Amino acid sequence: MKFLLKYYNFFLQELSHILPIPKHNDISSMPLGISFYLFTILSYQFDVYRRHINAESHFITYALYVTWFPKLIMGPIMRYEDFKKQLPLMKIDRKHLESGLTYFIIGLVQKVWIADSLSIVFSQTNASLSSTGMFWLGILAYTLQIYFDFQGYTQMAIGISKIFHIQLYENFHYPYIATSVTDFWRRWHISLSLWFRDYVYIPLGGNRKGLCIQIRNLMIVWMLTGIWHGANWTFLSWGIYYGCLLIFEKFLWSHVQSKLPVILNWFLTMICIMIGWVFFSSESISQAFQYLQGMFFLKQLPLMNEEFLFILHSCWWILIIAMIWASPLFHYIGRLVSKQKDYVWILKPLGILCLWLLALLYSVGGHVQSFLYFQF
Repeated sequence: MKFLLKYYNFFLQELSHILPIPKHNDISSMPLGISFYLFTILSYQFDVYRRHINAESHFITYALYVTWFPKLIMGPIMRYEDFKKQLPLMKIDRKHLESGLTYFIIGLVQKVWIADSLSIVFSQTNASLSSTGMFWLGILAYTLQIYFDFQGYTQMAIGISKIFHIQLYENFHYPYIATSVTDFWRRWHISLSLWFRDYVYIPLGGNRKGLCIQIRNLMIVWMLTGIWHGANWTFLSWGIYYGCLLIFEKFLWSHVQSKLPVILNWFLTMICIMIGWVFFSSESISQAFQYLQGMFFLKQLPLMNEEFLFILHSCWWILIIAMIWASPLFHYIGRLVSKQKDYVWILKPLGILCLWLLALLYSVGGHVQSFLYFQF
């Protein structure tokens, strides 16, 4: 019921525009992460119903699965059978403590340094959208911010779970190197994409019942994905946008895409992704379209001005670091360091210590903000 109440005021407000319904105050404050642990519970119920797993007879085991605290608020959404088979292995030892703390510190730095620094850039650009470049700089900052905000939490959740010898799913796999929108959604929020595939798309018939049914199923999945993210028309529009985009790509664009250079496919994909984030970050559809007009030279603004150059000069370094960290290049650098067997014993702990101090510095400095996905 609490999940349904999440949308009560939204639908009531929309109905009040066409029906004489008196206005009501918000009747309920939603718990953090309700959408995530609801999907966790539903996946268990569906798997039991379909007899993929046996119903759990021990309440404590089931409760531990639902309320496993690292993933409770923002996922990843884990299947019961994958969680339960790891419970007998739970323990704390030096190896897993070291690995878990490394993951946690990296995730903490991604959140409090990268994501929160980028949120300041996004706020600065939105305060004065006086040039076309400002619109693009703002949405680039948000594109990187939402990745490191969500990925940072996931890394911390994986790290804490590793300490107890519990392996959570990797929720991201370099989504911003995707060369198609389909590829992007295989890399972004992987556990959510798999949830909708296994519990909505395939049960509806998937691609087994003809083209029209497949298109219908895709649109249903993406409308639900949009609604799942929040009670706002912008999220529904975001879901419809991706549904239409994936249908277009799959049935009309794929033969053209296969002939284009990889770099061009990547560039076009990133443009599509950034347009999607405009809807995701806007408070209303009209605001989203106003922003898109500014991005695509429809507001008769200069390409650049002094204010844009000033903000760019102050944030270019964090954008470069974020773009490198969001690519496999950062992982490649880590592998090169690990191959230095004569020095790895000191380089790795020294690097982790530096990251920890960096995260601590930004935390003490009062720059920490709440996670973007806390609202879902």
